[in-house]
Amino acid sequence: MSKSKSSKTDNKKKEKEPKKPNRSKAAVLKSVLSSVKIGSDVMSQGISLPSWLYEPLSLLQRQTEVLEYHHLLTEMCQCENQYERMAYLAAFTVSGYSSIQRLLNNFNPVLGETYEYVCDGMRFFAEQVSHHPPITANFAENDLWLFRQNAEPKTNFLGNILEIITSGNTHVIVKETEEHFQYSNPVTKLHNLVLGKMWLQHHGEMRITNTNTGDVCVMKFKKAGILNGGPYYDVTGVIRDDEGNDLVAIEAKWNQYFNARWIDEECAWTDGNNSREFWRVFDDNNVGGLYDFTQFANTLSEVDELHLKALPPTDSRLRPDRICLEKLEYDEATNSKKIVEGRQRVEGQAREKAGEHWTPSWFTLETEENGSTFWKYNGGYFEQREEKLELLQEDIDADTGDLLDGANAKGTASDYRSYEVPETEQDS
Repeated sequence: MSKSKSSKTDNKKKEKEPKKPNRSKAAVLKSVLSSVKIGSDVMSQGISLPSWLYEPLSLLQRQTEVLEYHHLLTEMCQCENQYERMAYLAAFTVSGYSSIQRLLNNFNPVLGETYEYVCDGMRFFAEQVSHHPPITANFAENDLWLFRQNAEPKTNFLGNILEIITSGNTHVIVKETEEHFQYSNPVTKLHNLVLGKMWLQHHGEMRITNTNTGDVCVMKFKKAGILNGGPYYDVTGVIRDDEGNDLVAIEAKWNQYFNARWIDEECAWTDGNNSREFWRVFDDNNVGGLYDFTQFANTLSEVDELHLKALPPTDSRLRPDRICLEKLEYDEATNSKKIVEGRQRVEGQAREKAGEHWTPSWFTLETEENGSTFWKYNGGYFEQREEKLELLQEDIDADTGDLLDGANAKGTASDYRSYEVPETEQDS
């Protein structure tokens, strides 16, 4: 009799246990093929996938990871030799790919969403300035350098491969000398999206140009063969002067290290060597866990109580779907994600009907010398941030007024404080 009661009790406990998400390839196949047509741009389809296909980061947070090795930009600015500066910058551009090996999706930022990250003297800020096409404007700086980037990813669904092409240039400026570099990115492909073991590759050309001197660095990311069943990490390249002379040879693996060697054996870097390693992945870089974050990525959602109050209502950390997923509440995360996406869709339709256009809060579209357009940071965010933090430290909550209040986003999809956000523990 007691055995029978025990069995019934165990069955009731099992019924109350939350169901684990179905992570089978069949589920992925059903989710993807039900919404996507071959040859289509996935990001323009308005696809809503289940939350378990994501990691608890917005795409704005993920884009911050290109700056994980931002110390290379600082070291670049401290070099007197112009070709050594180019080598440091080339190492920095390659290092940005080392952390982008995780294969789960990131939450697509909604129009007006923002994200800030401040550490080690570096401050980063991003805003989603356009929804169709999706464009993120990024800005970062420290005392020595300035980084600005427009990310306009376009995707091409090829059945079992997802091709990702990022349009637009990245700009790096040395503050003291106003030396200006710009570069674009190679193509990224996610293989075995539906069938087989997924793997990622970057291939094609990356060209860095020093607009002041005319020096260039051309690097080629090697493309994997059809039958090799996995990625190649090899990167080769050369640094040329403004007359087209090859001066420095580059040999690297984008997931491990970056070496640069003077072609003329009589030349040397400032350390006295003809060849040197400019970058290598940090030791014990990955923390493991469910999402296999790097040490850097693991800090992207951290915020103490004071800074949580200072965040604008548009910050990615406050996304209700991201918070639920972080707590492994998959059903709640999926439902919250649908609400956020649905709210954005309705607002977009209302603006279109009224003939209105969205105006970003912190970036302005400008025309550059070559005739192209670029979303540039118009300033003010970090100044308001410091003023707001000072007031909060003095317990003057009421006087923070309109500081970082997300005026353009009030009542919209990116006004995350207007959602019923589940409580979550914050790191102090």
